[in-house]
Amino acid sequence: MLLGYGARNIWSFKDWMQVDLSLNGLVPSDVSMNLPAATAMCFKGANASGKTNGIKVLAFIVDFLTNSFAYKPKTPIYFDSYFLNTQPSELYLQFLCDDKEYLYEAELTKDKVLSEKLTVNNELVFQRVSNKIEKNFLYDGHKEITFRDNASFLSTLNQYEIPEIERVYQYLSLIVLNVGYKGHNSIDYYDYHGVARRYYELPEIFDSVKKTIRMYDTGVDNITIENKTDEAGNIFYYPLFIHENNEGQKIPLLFEMESKGTQTLFRILLNFFITLHNGSLLVLDEMDEYLDPEILPHLLNLYITEKNNPKHAQLICTVHTPDVMDVSGKYRTYIFKKIKNESICYRLDELKKLRNDRSIVKEFKKHLIGGYPEIGQAEQKQ
Repeated sequence: MLLGYGARNIWSFKDWMQVDLSLNGLVPSDVSMNLPAATAMCFKGANASGKTNGIKVLAFIVDFLTNSFAYKPKTPIYFDSYFLNTQPSELYLQFLCDDKEYLYEAELTKDKVLSEKLTVNNELVFQRVSNKIEKNFLYDGHKEITFRDNASFLSTLNQYEIPEIERVYQYLSLIVLNVGYKGHNSIDYYDYHGVARRYYELPEIFDSVKKTIRMYDTGVDNITIENKTDEAGNIFYYPLFIHENNEGQKIPLLFEMESKGTQTLFRILLNFFITLHNGSLLVLDEMDEYLDPEILPHLLNLYITEKNNPKHAQLICTVHTPDVMDVSGKYRTYIFKKIKNESICYRLDELKKLRNDRSIVKEFKKHLIGGYPEIGQAEQKQ
């Protein structure tokens, strides 16, 4: 379970940005579900406020920890410092795995890891300075392991098949994101044939997806997954959406004939129900892209109610639709804003005057909690 993460001198964040999902005993139990961290967190703010960059920070940390050994040896590390300055950047990731609390910290430049630390239950178990190991209580050190400038120690140890890091690596590998170094991967670019193949392989998850799509009144009565073999012998999968006309006839329609909203649901619900099934983390930029605003609270409720989420999966998302904030509440909402080209963020419960039992949207539209688009302000200042 993710507890929090943060970084400084990265993308639009000059100073520390910190996203804290942890919940203390003062948080109402209907919000916390008696868990140590929130099962959902929504990012809200104006365009160019830093919401996507806030998710890119997490995406970078996860990718660096799990995949960086696959980089070519001289490849730069896939992040950008604040306005491309040459000073080192710092980052951290805090999470629970098998009832142990992990804190990963690193300092790095575009070209080199300067240091890495891993703390488990407040005890330092691993420390790397440049490519030299300063402390190691994490794994059996008898193996000769070569560390590289542009690869994390965890990705490296996984490559060497060190068993002691297997569970942590698995936890991180199950995180699903739709953001990378270049930003948001638009839903338009998702390969729906690949999604259909996954549904074919995961019938239990597909049943949940069909039930959900029918519930959202899309006019879809059923969905089937069909397949064809091309001339080269390759099998590809595709969905048929079954609609019932006013004469009771069942009419199958191809994916391209469905609305953008139905197409979006078909694609994104795969990862919703995979993470709910695994008890893992889903990170979505622009979750409300192409979706009816009335559907968003239902998607959020998949994670914030015990009945829907018995394995305590987590969701982090950016949204444009303000009404979602009344569902997420002050403990599960971060506001992002930009001041003189520097992004900052804060969780709404940091604002002591804000009550969780009253509409946050009303306060937001009154410009009382920050993050509201200030259209025309730049022109007025000129």
